[in-house]
Amino acid sequence: MVNTLLAKPNNIKKNIFITLAVVSIMFGCSSDDSSISDTDAMKTSKEDGAVYIPKQKSIESTIESQNTKTTVQTKKSVEQPIAKPAPVKNNTTVPRQSNADSVPVVQTTTPVTSLNNSTTFACNRESIDDSSIDFAVLVDNKIAITLGTSARSNGFQDLAVNFLPRSNPQISGTPTKYAAFNETKGFALHEYASESLSLDSTFHEIDIPVGKTPFQMGYKIELIATQNTGNSCSAIIFSYYDRPAVMFPVSNIVVPASMQPNLNTWNKYSNNMPISSAEAVILATHSGRWNNNVWEKNEDGVEKKLLNEVPMQVALYGDVSLEDYETIRDIMEVYKIIAPTREISFATDFDQVSVPIHLVDCGILINSEKEHCFVDRPSGAMSRPSFFVAQANDGSTFHQKLIGNYYGYINLSNQRINRHTLGHEFMHIMGANHTNCENNSMGPGWAQSPYLGPHDLMTIAAIHHPAVENGDGPEEMREALGIPNDSKWKSLLNNPSLACETPDNYWVNFSDDLMQQWLPTHELAESKL
Repeated sequence: MVNTLLAKPNNIKKNIFITLAVVSIMFGCSSDDSSISDTDAMKTSKEDGAVYIPKQKSIESTIESQNTKTTVQTKKSVEQPIAKPAPVKNNTTVPRQSNADSVPVVQTTTPVTSLNNSTTFACNRESIDDSSIDFAVLVDNKIAITLGTSARSNGFQDLAVNFLPRSNPQISGTPTKYAAFNETKGFALHEYASESLSLDSTFHEIDIPVGKTPFQMGYKIELIATQNTGNSCSAIIFSYYDRPAVMFPVSNIVVPASMQPNLNTWNKYSNNMPISSAEAVILATHSGRWNNNVWEKNEDGVEKKLLNEVPMQVALYGDVSLEDYETIRDIMEVYKIIAPTREISFATDFDQVSVPIHLVDCGILINSEKEHCFVDRPSGAMSRPSFFVAQANDGSTFHQKLIGNYYGYINLSNQRINRHTLGHEFMHIMGANHTNCENNSMGPGWAQSPYLGPHDLMTIAAIHHPAVENGDGPEEMREALGIPNDSKWKSLLNNPSLACETPDNYWVNFSDDLMQQWLPTHELAESKL
């Protein structure tokens, strides 16, 4: 049994952090977004009519030059917006990576009627009297939608246009289950939008939303409605609308100077680190199932996730506060000691980011496409880089990494305070699994610590030992670390729960110090209740 922490004076806080664990971390998980599609890659193209008209040319002159038909040329402006600071949760100004307000918009109400795109509503039970819909692209990234008759006269009780982020279908293969998120490193989470429309008008002019982060992506744009009978109706306006570069903010990232990690914070633990133990190998290569205390061996072995040529460079996006920067700063300071081979820092430019962290409020639109982003309760997830099945010239298929070199992304929603969940999900990024060891960040949801526990620390140290290779199973990892194949090892293989027994005092003392660091953050959380 694990009782080391309970025996210490500081464990008067046990009930406090267990309560906090139940509120937030029990929803944290390593999302299985990395599943590989088993179908061949397919090619798609941008839908006709999804056209951007440059500001430099007026629509009147375009129509006049073509007499009865209009030819609209797509042209992307090189004009760059300037990001502005935005307010954050604790009323302290934090430098932001992006801001949608930075994109200038010129008002216009002149539609390109000659494009003559059209579609109809498709309802799930019965047709409507006049379902004709015409739509066109306007200058300055607006769209015009004209209905044959008003929504109210067709028996609709609501009408809205939804903007669903999509990566460019020309650069991806077969869509995976969570394609909108995997193909954008999670940046799609910030781009969902919906606008309600008047039920009494037949003409609607809608601004296409500007990008909230520098990750450039397009939209699937659809018109949705509900009839008075309760039947739902929808019409696809654009299956893929490619937003021009001018609609996205600048890519530089500014982190508050006080939030930069002090890599000397835990120097007292930089010497005399214990050699990796058999228990650490078991925890690194097995996963605990919280609901029934069962252990399973990881089929893929240890998830070291090392990209030797790619440093771990972190950036936070969305509703970010100083507390969130502080959490990541503290994690970096710990990993400098227990995983010294990892190069980890805050990114300074969007192109450097290999660990994006997204703090969002999950709405209905997001939740309809991503199950690990809850609307009505806290949620957190780590998603691995995704793969898809591509087809070679000779007809053979192969697995292709969908996004370049990055370690995975984290998303959090509706957290009272993020430190608890951020630490847990970042442990997944570093290769740790769920365990059945209580009083640890990766332990059961009802007995999870909001800081790294002793078993967390020794597991990460073993995973990131230079002799360990990504994918090593228990035996390979044991041999790499020089751990004897003795009766103790065989007992651990037969009963992984033994790995939860009291570890070396080095790890216990380090974890106790992390508890003391966490306590002020906990007091802040309590004050917000």
